[in-house]
Amino acid sequence: MQAECGILNPLTIPLHSNVHWGTVDGMLGHAYLLRQPINLFVNSADELFGPITTIHQPGMPFKRIPRTASSFQPADWEQINNFRNIISNANSLQQVFSSDRQATLWQAIPAFEELQSAWEKKQTLSVLNPYKSALERRLAKICKYYTKFDEKPAYVLALGTSMAVGSLESSQLTLIL
Repeated sequence: MQAECGILNPLTIPLHSNVHWGTVDGMLGHAYLLRQPINLFVNSADELFGPITTIHQPGMPFKRIPRTASSFQPADWEQINNFRNIISNANSLQQVFSSDRQATLWQAIPAFEELQSAWEKKQTLSVLNPYKSALERRLAKICKYYTKFDEKPAYVLALGTSMAVGSLESSQLTLIL
């Protein structure tokens, strides 16, 4: 169906995982990109496979639930994309701490500040009004963890050390090593 919709490189939607923001970001991003073939499938699935389920209560007639009950309108897809836009900021923060090749502790404070700034800006966007209270609660959580940096001097020391090493010339760096 993707080929019928002009998608030359077929995509798959990753399965959800409770572990990584990246999984949710990727899943919603691919679903949004695949919205046309998904809609095509859902709209033709009843004819191909029949209803998604049948509900029956004793003494009542059978009620068949069509697959089209799960169809999305353009506004629904935009809401999915808007939510993905918010989640992608949390995914970016998580990626900062996902390096096995370099130290990441020094990036904690700037990464939290970047996430906080991005979500504060998103609070002002009218298109994201449905998520405003959720953003407020998440910003309060960020603030809670951000203030804990004051209790752990290692974060500030790591930030200062990385800035000092970054400002050294390569000849000075070899002397330190």
